[in-house]
Amino acid sequence: MVHAIPSIRSLAPVIAGLALARASLTAGSYGSYVGTDGGMFADSTTLLMLLVMALGLIALMTTRHAFTDRTVRRTSAALMTAEGALLAIEATLAALGALEGSARLLLSSGVALAASGAMFFWLRLAKGAPSALAVTLVFGALAASELILWAFALMPYPAALALAALGALGQLPAVRAVPTRKAAAAEEPSAEGEPAPPTYFGVSRKRMEDAAFLVATAFGIGLMGVVAGLLRGYPDGLPIAFTPGTRAAYALLTMAASVALVVLAQRGTRLVMTITVWVLVQLMACAALVGYALWPEAWEVGAVFAGSLNSLMLGVVCYTIIAFETHGWRDAAYYALAGWLVWFGSRTLARLGLLALHPFSMDTLAVNAVMTALIVSSTQMLFASYLRNVALNADDDAQAAEKALAAATEAAEASAEPSSPAPSGATPAVPLARLMGLDGPQAPASERQVAMQRSIAQLGSQFLLSEREVEVLTLYAQGYTQKRVAEALFISQGTAHTHIKRIYTKTGMHSRQDILDYLEKYVS
Repeated sequence: MVHAIPSIRSLAPVIAGLALARASLTAGSYGSYVGTDGGMFADSTTLLMLLVMALGLIALMTTRHAFTDRTVRRTSAALMTAEGALLAIEATLAALGALEGSARLLLSSGVALAASGAMFFWLRLAKGAPSALAVTLVFGALAASELILWAFALMPYPAALALAALGALGQLPAVRAVPTRKAAAAEEPSAEGEPAPPTYFGVSRKRMEDAAFLVATAFGIGLMGVVAGLLRGYPDGLPIAFTPGTRAAYALLTMAASVALVVLAQRGTRLVMTITVWVLVQLMACAALVGYALWPEAWEVGAVFAGSLNSLMLGVVCYTIIAFETHGWRDAAYYALAGWLVWFGSRTLARLGLLALHPFSMDTLAVNAVMTALIVSSTQMLFASYLRNVALNADDDAQAAEKALAAATEAAEASAEPSSPAPSGATPAVPLARLMGLDGPQAPASERQVAMQRSIAQLGSQFLLSEREVEVLTLYAQGYTQKRVAEALFISQGTAHTHIKRIYTKTGMHSRQDILDYLEKYVS
């Protein structure tokens, strides 16, 4: 699969475009850069936007239509132009004091739709990108947009809208700076065979398609959307305005968290979007509850963490869209629309529910208890789903290794008595189970696997192989293809191919069978 951002260099215009689209969306539709949101006006805008998006999702679901890159680029340019024009009209009416009522609602809904469409375009360009690049795109753009919105908060409303209009139009040069998929394909280094699909959330393509994992992810995002909606309107459903100090704290906190996630991703931390980001989100939610409880006369203190939670969750939603559109077979717009509906829909309905229940004197302690339960439920559901998938992936790897090793050593053991089959109740060597002493007895095939690993370690010492080359050779000798080696070690297929060529050069061997023949005396 070819993606349009194969490197950090080509990622820069995509980050700029996504940041400008998000800043324009927030300034022209939700008003959440000066407070937690724009109240009922923001909710009404969201509902109108989601209604149109739901119709679009149904159309894509029934027709299974896939858009060409040319159509996508032209449509996106039209949306960006419309976004800038609508913001310019808003800025003019705001300067004249006439931006109110149905005119404001319709203009803001149009901005929300156009800006969301622009964001979908930038996320589409990340389809097929490595996970670290996807994290860098999403949270790099989030940090940049927070800086822009902070500047908007320091100026009059009409001026902020006018600059947002310029920012929306500023996406057009960024579009031209991004290579087409055909040009991106020419940039990529050639590799033998089809490149391995990127791994998102620390799970493989097979598990990404597992219905239980997808459902758990969607429910987790939906539950956190409910939490974000309740926190943004705490305790009576009305928006909370920021002071200059709390606005600065909100911007700095969100940018610091976003930069930290990018740094961790670039350092190769596999669990940054599976564990780290959800720990951060959970901490933000808990800190918001504590802030509301300790400073009941200064709601803006808790709102700092509620705002950061909302921003980080938007990043999670965008990353999830990239992951699903990469591994899914439908058009990328389908997953973008679905992600927006789950996140914005749950957040808006929760806030409207809080607004509706407040006249009935709903106890604040009860609201806190509900939010705490939702926080725990969402994170634990995702953690449990992730651990389940780790165990299933390890099970798959263990079974594949056993089959490959049995096939590779069959010729060498043809003259020997066949070994006893593995007990049917043997437990696969799952890392967590082994750590807890629950993995059970080793099967004979697993014993041969351990023996081969020791043999390859000796071979590596004899021929001065590097540690990475020993890891590659261990899998390659067990029957793994170059593609499978790359997936298991989280490297590109081209890198795996280079390691194998170096192994052949250092050892003077020319095939997998030569290696197996050499190892036979150790294995036997």
